[in-house]
Amino acid sequence: MDADNKERAVEVQPGPADRIALLLVSSSHYGAGLTFVAGDGIDAKKDSKPLILAQPLVFAGGTVALLHATPNVLKFTNNLNNQPATIDVYVFRDATP
Repeated sequence: MDADNKERAVEVQPGPADRIALLLVSSSHYGAGLTFVAGDGIDAKKDSKPLILAQPLVFAGGTVALLHATPNVLKFTNNLNNQPATIDVYVFRDATP
């Protein structure tokens, strides 16, 4: 993603947070200018507080609740001084009802 300080949304999964076994977010570059919020994709008022992507982040099992939002959508903002970043998001979840 370009370093243009514009928010980009990525849909990551359609279900409740308790179905996520592992959420991994990594990037080709890290720093205070690279942030993201988690949200349900419906109500922006329920989005998490911005998290700085300063290193790879791993949320396993119940730690997904630390986001304080159902992570159906992650919204990334890159303000890394003209340094584009490639962001990888991996979600492992129980897809059975």
